[in-house]
Amino acid sequence: MTMVNMGTYTTVNGVQEYTVTNKLAANGSATDESILIYSTGTIQVSPAAAIAVDFLRCNLFIKDPIPAAQWYNIQDASISYNADNGDRYSTASQINFEDCQVVFNGSSISAIFLSDCINTRIFNTGSTMLTYTQAGANLNNMSLNNSNWEVNGQPSEAANIKLVNSAITNFLVPRLDFSYIDLTAGGTNLTINTGNGGNNAVYMWNFVQFDNTKIQPFSLNNEYFDGVSASWLFQDRDLGTPVEDVLLINSSDKSGSMTELGRFTTNSSGVTVGTYDSRFETTGANQVRDALYLFNNYMDTSGSTYPAGVGYDIVSVVNQVEVRSYLHDAPVGYIVGDTYTAGEQGSIASDYTTDVPLVFTMNNDLNITETNTTTILAYTDLGTAEKLYDRHKAEWRDNDNYALISKVGSQLSLAAIDLTIDATAVSVYTANTTSITGKATTYTGGATSTTGDVTTLNGALLNGGTFDCDINYQSGASTTITNITCTGAVDFNAAGTYTVDGGSFNIVTSSVSGVILVLINGATVTTNSSPSNITIQNPVTVRVTALDASGSPIENARVYLEAGAGGDIPQGTEILNALTNASGIAEDTAFNYTNNQLLQNSRVRKGTTPPVYVTSTISGTIESTGLNSIVIMISDE
Repeated sequence: MTMVNMGTYTTVNGVQEYTVTNKLAANGSATDESILIYSTGTIQVSPAAAIAVDFLRCNLFIKDPIPAAQWYNIQDASISYNADNGDRYSTASQINFEDCQVVFNGSSISAIFLSDCINTRIFNTGSTMLTYTQAGANLNNMSLNNSNWEVNGQPSEAANIKLVNSAITNFLVPRLDFSYIDLTAGGTNLTINTGNGGNNAVYMWNFVQFDNTKIQPFSLNNEYFDGVSASWLFQDRDLGTPVEDVLLINSSDKSGSMTELGRFTTNSSGVTVGTYDSRFETTGANQVRDALYLFNNYMDTSGSTYPAGVGYDIVSVVNQVEVRSYLHDAPVGYIVGDTYTAGEQGSIASDYTTDVPLVFTMNNDLNITETNTTTILAYTDLGTAEKLYDRHKAEWRDNDNYALISKVGSQLSLAAIDLTIDATAVSVYTANTTSITGKATTYTGGATSTTGDVTTLNGALLNGGTFDCDINYQSGASTTITNITCTGAVDFNAAGTYTVDGGSFNIVTSSVSGVILVLINGATVTTNSSPSNITIQNPVTVRVTALDASGSPIENARVYLEAGAGGDIPQGTEILNALTNASGIAEDTAFNYTNNQLLQNSRVRKGTTPPVYVTSTISGTIESTGLNSIVIMISDE
């Protein structure tokens, strides 16, 4: 317990008692002391002396102070940082408290004037009492109970302040910032007054408790804002290492419409760097800005929902935080247009830098096949789903208002986005919020969508892939669609013959007549929705091979096939009438299959030119795979 240059006092049972006025003019300190300030007793410092008096781990009890002529007279207060005059905004000398407790008990309204008030509790157990704090004071972890608080200037730090049955007054400070304030009061929580022309503002960040419907503004120029901070460390999910080159875009409608405010990019430590100061809403140097400040509400003094003072409304602010990374999935809730709802993330220190960041986990985009964006941006043809997806993702990372798609296997997942494959596109890749165009002569892959579709242009071909969407095939006639599956509809916009080589179409349509679809190699069409405009030809091979008993081919045998009952061809119609070749084969390689077709009265004969054979009958069915009948003929010589 020590007292150094602490003025005139007496020691009674270990308590330092002040009963006379003390205007200290030299640096002083009290450590681990119990102090009583009674009646006319004061502990004040003189600004003229430019000193500091420090209390550390002290208990102070202010009992029945003599009332000042005016309770706000700083020079008459029991504890004061200005003993010389009535300037409450003086900062020349300080009277500081750390880890202290101050108990006030008086019978009439009184005030005390403090500088630093670190981890210090102030209790009022008597009549009305006010606590004034000096500009530049450190007020971290200050606690006020039943004592209203007037802030005479922006504190150097003001975090984790607790007020019980206490309120805050800002009379003329242009801007006051508080973080993690915990205020419980039944009446007014905050008064903003008319000093400084009323141009006074209060900012509450990450408040624990505060009722913004209990503000009393006395000027239309008064301002109030509250919001949260987001402090992130961007980290790779699998490696646990920082992720560099993540783009973060901060937007809000605080101005009246959704407006981009600032952009940040992560450095090699996974921390955001940028020029925008989100707390002060200004632009400065490009530097580490590890805490993002997001406004939740502001006071509009033109309103009248809350009638205290001049009346006001509380207006909610919508924030958007977009996160983009080429090598990582777009995180849910942080895609363009998403409203930020996560609240405070991580925590901030009392100086508004990050205290403890929250790890923002970035999931690797497993659909990326080429990690080098320079290589990707040099592509001249995007002929696979893999190349198209990689190019899309690289462009999306760097450009605004670009569509966002995903990929499942070899299928691009388009959702409501339209995809165009154009063989002669001027640009290799173009996009906006509703469509993507990729340059490719042949596209191999597929697509799935909710409402988006795929369009081919200028001879672009489709070769392999499943399309769970509609296809607008505008590549022109005399082209071939190879081995694709389309569960939607394929529309043909021009007359002519198209070859469908393998695969399957659920529906085909056309608004123009003269479209012929030639299906080969097992290609199928389930429904022709435009039968008057589309003719479907399904050529299959109908083949008969004539062999003798030794298995040798029989040339110039006459093969005759006739349609039986039950198929689409009228019964009795000739299907094939031809001589076998040197391989013993007679065939039609372009038989148009429509349905299974039974045969009747069908045979193979060779009875004129030796060697001759007994006529053999042929039975069977022409199916979707055609007919391949081998006939063993018996010699008739």
